[in-house]
Amino acid sequence: MKNILLLLLLAGGLTHCKDTSKKEEGAPQSAPEAKVASSADSLEQIRGLLMTSFGRTGLLDYPKSTMYEITDQTKTLESAYEKAVAPCHYMSESVYAVLTGKFTRTGSTGFKVFDIHKIDTMVAKTPENMMLARVPFEFWCHGNDPVWDIEISHYDGGIFYQNEADGAAWFCPWGPPKIGGTVWTYEVPEAKGITGALNIIIKKEKTTDTKSGKVYDYAVELTVGGKKLKGFAVKGPGKVLGPEGAE
Repeated sequence: MKNILLLLLLAGGLTHCKDTSKKEEGAPQSAPEAKVASSADSLEQIRGLLMTSFGRTGLLDYPKSTMYEITDQTKTLESAYEKAVAPCHYMSESVYAVLTGKFTRTGSTGFKVFDIHKIDTMVAKTPENMMLARVPFEFWCHGNDPVWDIEISHYDGGIFYQNEADGAAWFCPWGPPKIGGTVWTYEVPEAKGITGALNIIIKKEKTTDTKSGKVYDYAVELTVGGKKLKGFAVKGPGKVLGPEGAE
C-alpha cells in the first residue's frame, strides 16, 4: 500500500511506519519552492505533509516525491503538531505544514535534513491545503452536526475517517468503489473498538454546506453505526475511478 511506504520512511531512521506514498504517474506538478529572504542564514521555506512517528519527523513534498528529515530548533514542533491534530486523530496522522529553516546535511537515511527555525503554518489537512500541497486525493467528504471528515485517496492507499462527536479516528486500506453512473459507493469494514462499518455514497449532484451556505458539486451520504449522515464532497486532483477519469 502506498500509505505504508511513507510510514516506512518515517520510523527507524525514517524507515518503519504506517502512512506513506510514492509518486503516481501523471501526478500534478508543482511550482518551484518559494524562497524566504534571509541573506544572513540562507533560510528557505518548504511545504508539504508533515508526520511524526516513532520519535522521527519527516515532511513529504508530494510533487517532487521528496522526503525531508526534520529537526527542530524552535522546540515547539511537538506542541504545534498536537494542536493541529486535536481533538482526535489516527496514528501517525499527517498535517499540512509550511516551515522556514535551512538544510544542514544529508542524514544517515539518505534524506536531506531540514532544521526548523520557524513554523509558519501547521494545521490539520483540508481539501484546500491538500490542493496547495498538490496532494492527489480522490474525494474529501465533510459533514456537520456532528462534524466528520473522510479523505479517500488511492494515491495514499487509504480511506481516512474522523468523527469528533464519537472521538473516532482511524484509517483503513483503500478499496475500489462500486460505480453506477456518477455515483461512487465505498464500503469500509468495521474497526472493532473504534467505529462500525462505513458505507460512503458520493453522488455528482449539487448540495449546500449547512454551515457556510456554500454550494458544492458532490453530495455524500455516510452510514455508520446505523446512523445516516449527510454532507458534501470535494473532488481532488487525483485520478477517480469512474466516468470522470478511470485509471
